Amino acid sequence: SDRDPCSEPLGTSIRIGQIVEIPDIATDPRMACWRERALQHGYRSGVAFPLKDDRQNVLGGLLIYSGEADAITPEEIRLLDELAGDLAFGITNLRARATHRQAEALLAASEQLFRAMVENSPEPIARYDRELRRVYVNPAIRKLFKEPVEHVLGKTPGIGSPLVDPDSYKATIRRVIDTAEEQTHEGAARTLDGAIRWS
Repeated sequence: SDRDPCSEPLGTSIRIGQIVEIPDIATDPRMACWRERALQHGYRSGVAFPLKDDRQNVLGGLLIYSGEADAITPEEIRLLDELAGDLAFGITNLRARATHRQAEALLAASEQLFRAMVENSPEPIARYDRELRRVYVNPAIRKLFKEPVEHVLGKTPGIGSPLVDPDSYKATIRRVIDTAEEQTHEGAARTLDGAIRWS
């Protein structure tokens, strides 16, 4: 309760999510447990503001003390409440930025790990766009082509491909794109020395 004699204004404001004003610390019963210490520090009045995010969740508080009783006017409380709102907005934005930076760092680390795995995989790996053109091939797949990688990228599996049945492979990729579901394809490719490799 905000009338608890041992509940200081900031904690109460954070707990109930409302402004708590203490016009005179020397006489206010809510300050019974804190009165002596507050008066020793020269505090005679105070007001506490909850800091709320955009969903009205309390994330902290702002406490303003004065050396005079009844020093903070209703107009000053309104202005300080706006200041508390601006402060809460700034804190929320800083937290959001920090979360975003952390997510970006995790994504970058994940991409690095994925790229390391793909680049070092002994299995051929290719990435295609919606028109079934190659946009990436790993070192293992490059070994299947006679042409340099620059000539392999941007082309579909039917053009200059080592695949024995490129149409079947293209149909599988098309199903992945159209259904957004994992597909399994087993097919043969001819290696540079003419041998058939199944994968």
